[in-house]
Amino acid sequence: MLFYIRYAIFIKTTSGKNYYLLVRAMDIAGSRKIKYILDFQTPPATIYKPREIKPETEEVEVIVAGYGVLKKGDMSVLCGPGSAVWYYSGEKVEAESDSVKPYRTFVFSFQASDRPQILMPFYFEWENIASSINFCREAFNSYQMEDMALDLLSECVYGRMIWEATQFSRKKQDSERPQPLQKVISHIDKSFAEKININEIAVAAGVSSSHLHCLFKKYRPILR
Repeated sequence: MLFYIRYAIFIKTTSGKNYYLLVRAMDIAGSRKIKYILDFQTPPATIYKPREIKPETEEVEVIVAGYGVLKKGDMSVLCGPGSAVWYYSGEKVEAESDSVKPYRTFVFSFQASDRPQILMPFYFEWENIASSINFCREAFNSYQMEDMALDLLSECVYGRMIWEATQFSRKKQDSERPQPLQKVISHIDKSFAEKININEIAVAAGVSSSHLHCLFKKYRPILR
């Protein structure tokens, strides 16, 4: 019960646009069911042979201690506490644990009958390391309970994974945007319930409307 209360508080303290994103995440989460949650400590300096994610399956690994290199295709990332990787069906998992501080991971496997149109990033970081560790432990302990409602647990866990991955991507994109566009987005977020026009937005950004149009055109891929 404590697990759900904390998750409800997390939703309640989320406002405006972020709340809308979380609701969308929860809609997707409703179609995912947990197959298993595994708490796994890797041995030192171990190279794991590639394994393929099974059909209609998604896996998310959250590193809670130590370090390791996780790979997917030509992507290779060094993971530490609070970092996570997301795999979809048909993708191959490769990993190598650190020789001094091998990583400990929680593996969340979900039954997924459909492949989402928008895929989560392969690598993302939780906003708070301690929060990621506590969440994984509580989710694992809840999964072990015989009377646990698996549908509700699946929705909570998958929804939180989407939230953390989305927040990480948004912050990364924010750092890539020029300052005028950041001012535009901030202005729109504050005034989304009001009627605003392009000239007003340009003034808030400190640029001309024509220059603002060019910025939107140039940086459109990272504004979505």
